[in-house]
Amino acid sequence: MKINTILNEKKMKKLCAILLAGIMLLSAIGCGNGNAGAAEGSGNGNDSIETSESGGNENSNAEGAETGNNAEASAGMSREEWMEQEAPLIGVCLSQVNDEYNCYKAFLENYVAPQYNLKFVFSEKVSDIAGEISFLESCSAQGAVGFIDFCDNDKEQMIDRCEALGIYLVFNAPLQEDEDKELFMSKEYLAGICYADPEKIGEQFASAFETAIEGEELEGVIIATAIASRGNVQHIDCGISILDGIAEMEGLTYNEDKYDIVTSSAPVNAENSANLPVYIYPGTVANTDGYLAGLSAQLMTGNYNVVACSYTSYSQMMTVISEAEQALGKDIKLVSVAALGADLETAMTNTDDFGSLTLDAAVIKPGTWVIGGLVVPMVNALSGHKDAYKDANGMSQLYVSDCFMVSTTEGMKSLNSKDNVSDNESWVMQSEYMDQMLGICNADMEAEAAAGYFSQDLNDLFAE
Repeated sequence: MKINTILNEKKMKKLCAILLAGIMLLSAIGCGNGNAGAAEGSGNGNDSIETSESGGNENSNAEGAETGNNAEASAGMSREEWMEQEAPLIGVCLSQVNDEYNCYKAFLENYVAPQYNLKFVFSEKVSDIAGEISFLESCSAQGAVGFIDFCDNDKEQMIDRCEALGIYLVFNAPLQEDEDKELFMSKEYLAGICYADPEKIGEQFASAFETAIEGEELEGVIIATAIASRGNVQHIDCGISILDGIAEMEGLTYNEDKYDIVTSSAPVNAENSANLPVYIYPGTVANTDGYLAGLSAQLMTGNYNVVACSYTSYSQMMTVISEAEQALGKDIKLVSVAALGADLETAMTNTDDFGSLTLDAAVIKPGTWVIGGLVVPMVNALSGHKDAYKDANGMSQLYVSDCFMVSTTEGMKSLNSKDNVSDNESWVMQSEYMDQMLGICNADMEAEAAAGYFSQDLNDLFAE
């Protein structure tokens, strides 16, 4: 299998280096034309391996121009070669098993696998590092050459294990502040890290908030911060972006640091210079006793006309909000992070007693766009296109995805037709987009260009 050749290049490089050194020694003491010919042949073989392994800056032409990157690009497999080989096996380690992840599984099995000649083996729900390592070792025993990790228990351990096993790894989790980016991304077998950018989600959330209350007086806001208090980056960034949006619209400042406000583990008023009621409400419907009752009690004070939710529990919140609207006789707006599906269609089709959508605006996760982004650096690595996933400094890339924001029924319906597991043409990530980032389709693809294409504005890309 051609991938085995690529994965074994390091061993071959060392062997060729030893042989070449011996041949050069024989040449130096005058061993004749026959030995010179052997040296020439061995030298050419070693050059091929050398350019594939190097970072691209070691090899120069006669004028001193660096040519290592181009040499490496040419060493990668063509699409025809990639498709003709035995399908590489990729392990997929899941942190959850639900409708969202079943959609991702269908995308990989039913669309990506036949399009790109891959095979996948999936874990059950994995909740700790021991489970991750156990599944990785099981995949290795089955002959896997790649590993897609949706968990985020201990990146360093997983990178080290993959380095030892010679298995390429991609993560679906952003780097945390205490994780060493340069160390991690320079590792040979870490092909990339791909995720929906929490900051971009936060920015879209602020836009959704502003759209929902446009032209209306802001009386007060309840911000449902979910598990921001436990360090969840998305929930923290969403909360801070909402606070920023409020501050800009109302021209106010907060008495405390915004990070400290949104990471409070207990309900708290975010005191500010305008004395606007801003209530931080942590917890979740699923894991916090009396959560909906607490939300109802706060709404019934009459101090708020907007609820902003940084996680996907809007369907449970709508009933509580509707009851408060009827009791108070006023329209209460709801904006939330959302996922594609029947719940979103119901929420953004139905209207309340005031003619507003029951979900006024939604920030929607990018779905299979991210899943395709996990596959791209994996294929680039396995096909030998090192320049397509490592930059000139030998660093893998962060593939950082945008997200969608919708505030109309029409916009929702356009997006909600995406990622339908029974329709391969519905996937957000299509082969026409993946091909733009793959070395097997573009021999001169560079890592920064691939990551940049992936990170484009999805609202513009999918605009009708």
